Amino acid sequence: MSEKTLDDIWSEMPQRRLFVGDYSKAGPPKYRAVSVDTLLSLAPFILMEIDPGEDGEDVEAVTWWPGGMVSADHQRGPPMSPELMFLEVKLLTALNGMERVAVTMAPELEWDSTWAELVAD
Repeated sequence: MSEKTLDDIWSEMPQRRLFVGDYSKAGPPKYRAVSVDTLLSLAPFILMEIDPGEDGEDVEAVTWWPGGMVSADHQRGPPMSPELMFLEVKLLTALNGMERVAVTMAPELEWDSTWAELVAD
């Protein structure tokens, strides 16, 4: 996974697949596809980036936490598998009172139903 900056991620969003998941205590999160404008209107959120791994076969994910969660500035988490990352963001949302997770995914990747439920709009 590359060492992109948060500015790099924002500038790539129009070319990527975008999803948002709403978290609550009522049930498991459900993700849905969204446009860039819709995604930006739903801030604040924890941002997850999903890209092909450096080996070209595995998929890796990283999270970006909003300023104020971990430090005054945005912070990038360590890369890990999407399966683990979806568990991590569930914990992060609960611990920090966040209700949404935004996902930006490389366009060549497909959503894996083992990560989380993807629903139609």
